[in-house]
This record gives sequence, C-alpha cells and structure tokens, in this order.
Amino acid sequence: MEVRDVFELRKQGRIEEAYEAIRPMYAAHQGHYTTIAMFWTASDMFKLRVSQNRTEEAVKIFKALCRLYPNLDDQDRRGNSAILRHALRLKNVLKGEFTMIDFLSNWGFDTLSPADWMEEKNEDRTFPSTAQRLLDCVIYELKQMPTPEMALKCVPILRAALAHDAQDARHQQLKELVYEIGK
Repeated sequence: MEVRDVFELRKQGRIEEAYEAIRPMYAAHQGHYTTIAMFWTASDMFKLRVSQNRTEEAVKIFKALCRLYPNLDDQDRRGNSAILRHALRLKNVLKGEFTMIDFLSNWGFDTLSPADWMEEKNEDRTFPSTAQRLLDCVIYELKQMPTPEMALKCVPILRAALAHDAQDARHQQLKELVYEIGK
C-alpha cells in the first residue's frame, strides 16, 4: 500500500482502514507525504471517535495530532485550523475536563489564520468564527475560575485578540475581565 491508497481510502469514507494503513507507513518513514497523510487521517479518526462517543481514544488522537503538527508542512494553516476546531469539539465533549485557557496558553492564540477569524456563512445563517468560539470558551472559563493565575494565562490570548481587532466586543469583554481580576 502507498500513501495515495491511504488518501483513496479516506475519500471512500473508509477512515479506520486508512488510519490502520498509514500508521506503519508513518512509523517507518516520516516524509512529507506520509506526514500529511498521517495528520489528516488521524484528524478523520479523531472526528469519528468523538461521534462514536469514544472520548478516551479521541483524546489520545488529539494529543498525537498536537505532537505531529510541528512536522506538518502547513503553509496555508489548514492543519492548525483543524487542531483548533478539534479543541472546540473536545471542550464540548469533555465538559469540565478540558480547559481551553490551558490549551490556548500552550498552543498559542496567535496561530490563528485569517480564515479562523471569518464568520462562517451558510445559505441562510451566519455562524461565529473559530476565533469567536474559542474566545467564548475562554471568557466562560475565566468567569468560572476568576483567579489571578487564570487571568495571567489569558493575557497572551487577549493580546492576540486585541491585535486582530481592538474594538470587537468579545475582545473588550475579555480585557475587562482580565483587568478586573488583576486588580
């Protein structure tokens, strides 16, 4: 089997087969194309495990994706966007067990691409951007745990948000929360 066969299996929706096929290939050779195939196949597996409510496996795959990402040639930042969307999924599934503030403190909020800041539009609805949803999680968590330690972790997130748009209401709300806790 070759990498193109793995992509074909993904295309056919045979995600588990694709994942089982790419793992030994990637273990033997971490080249450009095997890394791409491993990342996107693992990403598919993460989504599948979340949908199957197999959260323990999903968490392991998410952590593996985060370790794999630095080896991925991701000039268009689509892989980074996938990691951020996966973090949002984990936050929804692992209520209280996954802290977005901690994740973004380690991952970095300044890694967002311009596409991550754009609202998503459907035919008749507009959905918040990935950045907006991440910030909503951060604001919620900071309100739940208003400690100076948590506020300090939010400072780099706040800085990146304000650099993007200092007038945005969410960014101002986070700024006020951080400053209020820091008093």
